Amino acid sequence: MTTPTLQFIVHCWAGQLDQYAHFLRYQLSSLWLYPPETCLISYSLCYDHEDTTTARMWRAFLKDSRRPACVGLHGDSFDRRHLMRRAIGRHLCAKDNCADIVWFGGVDYVFGPGCIDTIVQAASKNPQRIIYPCIVRASKTHDIGDRAVQRSRESTWAPDAGEMPLLDIDRREFGLQRIKRPIGCLQIVSGDVAREHGYVPHAPKYHKPANCWQRTYEDAEHRKYLKQHGIRPLAIRVPHLYRLRHSKQGRFVNDQGEPLK
Repeated sequence: MTTPTLQFIVHCWAGQLDQYAHFLRYQLSSLWLYPPETCLISYSLCYDHEDTTTARMWRAFLKDSRRPACVGLHGDSFDRRHLMRRAIGRHLCAKDNCADIVWFGGVDYVFGPGCIDTIVQAASKNPQRIIYPCIVRASKTHDIGDRAVQRSRESTWAPDAGEMPLLDIDRREFGLQRIKRPIGCLQIVSGDVAREHGYVPHAPKYHKPANCWQRTYEDAEHRKYLKQHGIRPLAIRVPHLYRLRHSKQGRFVNDQGEPLK
């Protein structure tokens, strides 16, 4: 029996707000600290190599000799205007995937023991459903999430001086959050479904390049599109899935990181 593979597709843009690169650090640290036991991870990062903050963080993990054997890292560098529309990268990665299961994820999520194994088991048993966790543990306040980012900023390292320190979250800072539908970063489908349907291929407006980060209204359209093809949501209970909340979000700022009016 072959070991199932989960492809995790995530975007990271820290050109305006550096916290997204620090979320990437927490997320990859969690894979290092709590790797799955029953599956292989193919981690696909959509980023812009000119975003030096993200690129520096990504290179540190690529070179890290402590990477678990079950985790593979694959970076796709996009022209910035293509990166700003999340559906573009999701569609390309979904159509090209070779995995058994695909998770359209977000960089602000952190995995604990048993999280990914539980998701893979449920998705393997329900290949014609869109799986999503019905409960997530989220930072109790935005300030708590901001402090987690600050801890990463203060935990500096010199890329040529050794391996970057891994960061873990403080689970006492998180509270339960109920999820009623497969929101944009919690959409999990079989690899066959991803290869066949991609990500909103019927809606060209969601595949147009943009100059700044776009609101992800295509996520709801994707749920509707899959439902029309008989792929209905299925809520599952997942242990140790955490989301770092934060006070400044990229979709609400301009190129200089200033609030949109």
